[in-house]
Amino acid sequence: MALTAETIRRLEDAKLTTFFANNRGLYLDKAKKACEYASNYVKGSGEKLRVDDVAAPLVLALRVGDPLIDCLAGKKLTQKYWFEMFADYVLDQVWEELQK
Repeated sequence: MALTAETIRRLEDAKLTTFFANNRGLYLDKAKKACEYASNYVKGSGEKLRVDDVAAPLVLALRVGDPLIDCLAGKKLTQKYWFEMFADYVLDQVWEELQK
């Protein structure tokens, strides 16, 4: 799913952009691992790796044992879409680094 201006505004309003900035190293590492995982499956197809290919494994990583869980709970943001929106934001912020 593409990151939109509306999504960024929602993340900013929830202070999740600040949460990312304060934990950038952690999320860069998780994005790298998700990228490696997705790349293993995509490279055999002859297609190039795209952001959405990496988003799915990153969302799974965010939903299982990640500090984002407690952050969202503390803000009473219980909807599942926050994980997808945050994953899209993380990948938007680190995609150029992942391509190196």
